[in-house]
Amino acid sequence: MFKENKESSGKSREFLTAASTTIAKGDALVFSSGYVTPAQSTDTSACPIVIACEAVTTWADAHNKINGLIVDPTMEFIVD
Repeated sequence: MFKENKESSGKSREFLTAASTTIAKGDALVFSSGYVTPAQSTDTSACPIVIACEAVTTWADAHNKINGLIVDPTMEFIVD
C-alpha cells in the first residue's frame, strides 16, 4: 500500500477501472487496454503508474470510475 507523504491536492484524476477488478485505497495501478488495474510484480515496465485514492470493486463487463494520483518525481510516498 502506498500513502502520500506530502500534500498533493489537485493532482487527483478520474480513471475507469478494468472489469472484474477489486482495488483498495493506496494500491498501485497500471494501465491495461485503456483501463486501470492493480499493478503486479511482473509490471516492471508499466508507466505511468497511478495510486488509488479510494477503494472500488467492479463486476464483469463494468468499468467504474476511480480517483487516483499519477505518480511524478515531486511526490513522496510511505510504502509498507
